[in-house]
Amino acid sequence: MTAARTHADTNATEAGTPAGAPGSAPAPGPGPAMDLAPATDAALATGPAIAAGPAPVTDPATGSTTGLAPGLASDPAAGLTTDPGPGPASTTGPGPGPGPTRGPATASAPPRDAATAMATRPAITTGPAPVTVPDPATGLTTGLAPSLAADPVPDPATGLTTGPAPAPARAPAPVPDRATGLTTGPAPAPAPAPAPAPAPVTDRATGLSKDLGPALAASLTSPSPSAPHPLADPLAAPHPLADPLALPGPLVGADWLAARIGAPGLVVFDASLGGHRDAARRIPGARPFDLDGALSDHDAAAPHTMPGSAAFAGAMRDLGVDDTSTVVAYDGAGVYSSARAWWMLRAMGFDRVAVLDGGLPAWLAAGLPVEERAAAYEGPRGSFTARPRSGLLVDAAAVAAALADPAAAVLDARTRERFAGTAPEPRPGLRGGHMPGAVSLPFGDLQDSAGLMRPAAELRAAFEAVAGDRERLYFSCGSGVTACVLALGADLAGYDRLAVYDGSWSEWGVPSPDRPVVTGA
Repeated sequence: MTAARTHADTNATEAGTPAGAPGSAPAPGPGPAMDLAPATDAALATGPAIAAGPAPVTDPATGSTTGLAPGLASDPAAGLTTDPGPGPASTTGPGPGPGPTRGPATASAPPRDAATAMATRPAITTGPAPVTVPDPATGLTTGLAPSLAADPVPDPATGLTTGPAPAPARAPAPVPDRATGLTTGPAPAPAPAPAPAPAPVTDRATGLSKDLGPALAASLTSPSPSAPHPLADPLAAPHPLADPLALPGPLVGADWLAARIGAPGLVVFDASLGGHRDAARRIPGARPFDLDGALSDHDAAAPHTMPGSAAFAGAMRDLGVDDTSTVVAYDGAGVYSSARAWWMLRAMGFDRVAVLDGGLPAWLAAGLPVEERAAAYEGPRGSFTARPRSGLLVDAAAVAAALADPAAAVLDARTRERFAGTAPEPRPGLRGGHMPGAVSLPFGDLQDSAGLMRPAAELRAAFEAVAGDRERLYFSCGSGVTACVLALGADLAGYDRLAVYDGSWSEWGVPSPDRPVVTGA
């Protein structure tokens, strides 16, 4: 930045005032006569008298008017010259003419400036008019005497000259501004610097660096307040491609899975039961989630009981599951036992899991490839960590409390005939009927004719038809498997206070006075 120039306003005062010659009288002339009293100061009596007063001179720096003697021209500091020129001084002697007569020139020492006590330069009484020079710092015009016009005056604040340089003229050097690094002054304006190439932007979700174009980089650094760019904060508004394995929800379609088969980090589980278990056909690369094998607690009285956290974590590691894996579970019946695998992983604190909508039948209906072999895994162990969540899998005592809670509902996923006790139980020794206060919602009612889960609005309507406005939902079935289909449907419908009765009817249906049973609708 260029500091503004300041010009000192110096009003030079002559040390001596000329007195009139003895015996002289003002003569008539075209202008008014000036009546000067004889000087009484002996030190001032020797100077020549001034017959006529000079015209006032206006100081351009201050705007004030200064009366100067005829021999004074302009001062170099204020636009005026303060020293008498070498020409003859005007005298008043007795002469016959109507005006003052000129006598011989009287030599005198250059007057001194009263402010500086220094001799001032001889005035220029003839020659061209003073030169006006614009001040580049302030835009004001400064008048300089002709003798000074050839001498450029440097501004100590900026290093720029305020007067024209002698020919050939040289442009003053530009002055760098310390704050911006730009140069100021009359030097030619530099060409604009090319815009720097935008630095690569790292996607927080994937850790990958992306080279963005200048327009996109500008939108990231200066997003519009009304419409921020989706990549402005990847965590707040993730780009759809930030994580290719990011799940759209607890349910994925066959097309979503087919586009990602073989991707690093993707684990596909075949969680089939019954006649579909160990079938010699699998989605490419599928691994077994064996609910009749390692993924049930065989020491428990009821089948398909959830194993302890250590056993479950060990089974997941054996199947190559890492904490960062994305898991998709399917089964050969459609959406049946695959929902159990999804809920068990959720109960162990793992959320990157979804169910394949329609299961293997939907995959085959889409014409997608399969491998003619049973699900298997022979790769390295994973790093899965179990973080059990309380309340997702509950026991008989929690269900009994829910039956007595008017804000909770217990939903039975078995067929209506089994619920009413009109059809026998497939497991021997169990009573027919249902828990007092439970309501019937067969898991098949949540699926369409193709075995796909119904839209969210239809699912919500199905739950409200049996549970009303109750939001805390408990699910039961024969052995805790299809109860998880109800949990999946409720999740899709927007419910979030959900629990599955792990023992289900395999435990409650055992004859016991502590677990009452009723029949009928």
